Amino acid sequence: PYDNTVQTTEGVITHKVGTGFFMQDAAGDNLEASSDGIFVYMGNTPVSANVGDLVRVTGTVTEYTPIAATRSYTEMKDTTSVLVRSSGHAVTPTNIDSLAGLAQVEGMLVNFTSTLTVNQTAYLGARGELTLAVGRRETPTNRYRPNTPDALAMAAANEANQIVLDDSIFVTPTVIPYIGADSTVRAGDSVTGLTGVIDFGAIGGG
Repeated sequence: PYDNTVQTTEGVITHKVGTGFFMQDAAGDNLEASSDGIFVYMGNTPVSANVGDLVRVTGTVTEYTPIAATRSYTEMKDTTSVLVRSSGHAVTPTNIDSLAGLAQVEGMLVNFTSTLTVNQTAYLGARGELTLAVGRRETPTNRYRPNTPDALAMAAANEANQIVLDDSIFVTPTVIPYIGADSTVRAGDSVTGLTGVIDFGAIGGG
């Protein structure tokens, strides 16, 4: 209902990326169906505020769909004011145990309580991304004939069972992140204790 309207809101900065920052209401509204966080798009405008700062932001609320993304996310753009109210705040991550219903925590700081598995490393060197899932995903046509109902159902389940771990810089990293003890990361490796901010971008995109 606030799409394309100018609004002013406050939140604690939980994460900064190259084009802006995420902020979140530390107290929350206690409604599981609604998110307590939002992304503030700053473009090339430098942000002097830091993680842990309580900021008051004025900008235009919009639904933005990144190139090649499958869905939009809510953000603030065309900001006219970012005022630091105070510093030293902390937001408690919301514990989640599955990859279902992530829209409810869009823009929020979360902690995955379950173990995730690396399923794709194709964009690690170029974009600093790893595709994670609950367990290993199987190619549907390994088990079923192409375009059969079973194959299509497995493909849909695979699509829902994934999340991308991104290094937040949106360009080719100078140092490849997430490498293991032997300087590599492989499909099948486990990821535990993952904490980060939920975003809806595109695999291999910004």
